[in-house]
Amino acid sequence: MTNGWQFNRLSEMIGPLLYLTLSFPMPLNFANKQFPSATILMAVRWYVAYKLSYRDIEELLAERGVRVDHATIHRWVLEYAPQLEAAFRNGKKRAVSGSWRMDETYIKVKARWFYLYLADLGIGVSTF
Repeated sequence: MTNGWQFNRLSEMIGPLLYLTLSFPMPLNFANKQFPSATILMAVRWYVAYKLSYRDIEELLAERGVRVDHATIHRWVLEYAPQLEAAFRNGKKRAVSGSWRMDETYIKVKARWFYLYLADLGIGVSTF
């Protein structure tokens, strides 16, 4: 059984996935599920992110037109929370070195002045 800290970290990681379920290849199997993957992930995220009971989540989903029993939400949490935690612990985070540099300058573009920030993350990639 995972502790509260792991569930809190997991909820922070699941949040962006709710909007990427159609474009991001998920390591989870949603085959033969009655509900869309976004609904399942939303219910799991609400449970691990906030101090809500399964019945509270059932009510929130009902307000959005999704009729699901609290026992089903419980099964989703038991099935998907450990899988999501394992997926994020296995290299989903991009490595960054301990060294990075930031540079800024003031440039003129089409008669207007703008700040330009450049970050060197030390991994061979520079970002604006």
